[in-house]
Amino acid sequence: MILWDIPAATGEDVELAVDAARRAFARNKEANWVNAPGVVRAKYLRAIAAKIRERKSELAKLEAIDSGKPLDETTWDIDDEPVGVVGLITPWNYPLLLATWKVAPALAAGCAAILKPSELASVTCLELADVCIEVGLP
Repeated sequence: MILWDIPAATGEDVELAVDAARRAFARNKEANWVNAPGVVRAKYLRAIAAKIRERKSELAKLEAIDSGKPLDETTWDIDDEPVGVVGLITPWNYPLLLATWKVAPALAAGCAAILKPSELASVTCLELADVCIEVGLP
């Protein structure tokens, strides 16, 4: 039984998507996403979260069908917004990049983050800690 027909992207599809994203990124220079204040970004993120909660039942059913997880687990997953202390581990390759990919969302969610960089490449992660201290991060 086929439930959905989801086409695979071609190289041309990827190029079209990248071009569209670049145009959207460059549009409205003074009001673009990259320069939007945190309060503006937060407005959109909160609206997305509210819509997901509003459609919780529907999304949980689709997630169960799509992933094969039990319905009660997918329902629980949608509400899973852990806030607290998080441990973040970065690998030796891309230490600073992956540190920021992990630290930023944790801080945005209101978590306290413990960053454990690779013992093979940790200098830039230590510098990230200095930057956080320098800007007064609590």
